[in-house]
Amino acid sequence: MAIAPRPLSVTAEAKTKVYGENDPALTYAVEGLVAGESLTGALAREAGENAGVYAIGQGTLAASANYALSFTGADFTITKAAMPGADAIAWGVSGDGARFLY
Repeated sequence: MAIAPRPLSVTAEAKTKVYGENDPALTYAVEGLVAGESLTGALAREAGENAGVYAIGQGTLAASANYALSFTGADFTITKAAMPGADAIAWGVSGDGARFLY
């Protein structure tokens, strides 16, 4: 009699950072793991540091041969950084209609 691997569901959790900051830890939710057992490896995200959306993938995350792992990815979003002092910049208009910063 053959014993089938236990179904295991791993879902990456979406993450966000501001451009220029360090990446937060990539985390996941898991269903079906027997108490006392754990996964090995880690999630990985698509390479890139510009503002945008990158895929979080399974990376090296793995379970023993006792499991049939099903993985669902998520988004890693890098938002634009605020321009330093942007709240202090004001536009003015001169008498001839020219715009200037002050």
